[in-house]
Amino acid sequence: MHLRAKAVTLLTALSMLTGPAHAGLLHTDGADPVEARHVELELNGVYMADSSKNGGDKAKDRSSEGDLQLDAGIVTGLGIIVTLPYTAEAREQINGNFNSKAAGFSDLNVALKYRFIDSDGLKLTLKPAVILPTGNSSEGLSDGRFGYTTSLLATKEFAEGKFTVHSNVGYERHNYRDDAVRQATGHDLFTFSVACEAEVAEKLTLAADIGLATNLNRASDTPPAFALVGIKYEFIKAVEGYAGVKAGITKPEDDVAALLGVVFKF
Repeated sequence: MHLRAKAVTLLTALSMLTGPAHAGLLHTDGADPVEARHVELELNGVYMADSSKNGGDKAKDRSSEGDLQLDAGIVTGLGIIVTLPYTAEAREQINGNFNSKAAGFSDLNVALKYRFIDSDGLKLTLKPAVILPTGNSSEGLSDGRFGYTTSLLATKEFAEGKFTVHSNVGYERHNYRDDAVRQATGHDLFTFSVACEAEVAEKLTLAADIGLATNLNRASDTPPAFALVGIKYEFIKAVEGYAGVKAGITKPEDDVAALLGVVFKF
């Protein structure tokens, strides 16, 4: 994960926007928008750790991040999602010495979620979004320019909804203000992921997720790939919590990440 310091911190911030323009336990988003005239508020947190070696240099990256996501149903089959990521601390150490450090809000993401097929347990949804450059680009927390994303989401339910499979195919376009970042970082990000959820007991759901994406580091052709496992638990009808662990399958992905969050439903 060796880039110049500003590009490293930028890519850390971008990791909160890829796929989770979706936030939460799974990177793979389900096809269902929130019900019409209902709102969900998500508070999501993640701690990521990664170590790498380049020549004689040893690098350690650590990041504590979170986001606030507001998901509102407009009419049946159509919702709007606003996601505000926040980096509590992102730091890189080279041979034990600090190389870069950043903290603050990242770019705001506003998405629409339109379900255009809902038949026999199969649901297909389009999810276009815009990336607003609200973060501090000089700290590596923002593209510095507007971007956009679009995703195709599919969900298939089995056993009367007790077992569900999701899949996503997505594209993101990032435009960078900083010349150094623009030279080191790709603009076009393609993502693909598949997830499943199984209700194993009343109010308890097990989930697994796997995916890969284009490597935005121009110096590497290896795609970042991950695997994730976690649980969801419905404390009461209006409150759901989750916890999970994500592991990198390929080297460009973070070695490990711990996820924790809560969803309030209104």
